[in-house]
Amino acid sequence: MKRHFHSLEGKIIYLPEENLYVLLYNQAQRIERKKWTLAHELGHYFCGHLNQLHSGQVMDEYTNQRIEAEANRFARYLLAPPWLLAGVTGAYGYTDAMSFYALCRFLFRLSQEASYYIAVSSHNTFYHYGIKNLASDWNPLQKKYQPIIDDIIFKQLPTQSDFNSFVDAYRYEYNLISWLCTSQRIGLIHGPVSAAQILAGCNTSDVAQHKGI
Repeated sequence: MKRHFHSLEGKIIYLPEENLYVLLYNQAQRIERKKWTLAHELGHYFCGHLNQLHSGQVMDEYTNQRIEAEANRFARYLLAPPWLLAGVTGAYGYTDAMSFYALCRFLFRLSQEASYYIAVSSHNTFYHYGIKNLASDWNPLQKKYQPIIDDIIFKQLPTQSDFNSFVDAYRYEYNLISWLCTSQRIGLIHGPVSAAQILAGCNTSDVAQHKGI
């Protein structure tokens, strides 16, 4: 896949003869990473990026960063909407990135890298727009999703102490990913590559070609 599409994760392509879009992904990747790859590539489709991506023209760095950021944002809202993260963790009195991260890992079964990206981005959304604005998105959907959340989350974490222990269980993992990102060992423009690849010493040219988390 990397030889043909310059990616180890996935790619969405258009076949003009069949008037058909085809989404390709690396089946060897973990399911957690596949989720992000599929959501990210769907983001390119729904955000209207495919003409730019497949036009054959070389995009400047700003344009490339913009469309990758838009695809990441689409994937983030599709896989773990910030209003849902804030609604669940807010029930325990938390709206911090660490709590968001633990929930992404536990509830949404996302990879470490995707969970960190979503947690930090969602925390920034909360910081800039506040819980009231997020709650306005959450309230209309609460009736629909509350039974599922009650069954998945609140039955397994019925008390404040349970939730605290649950968050602490992911703290080392979160701190490791945070260190990798803040020390620029993982780039966030296209979403970080896996921590395992970084720790194994993959080179920067490989890192630069990753688009999925």
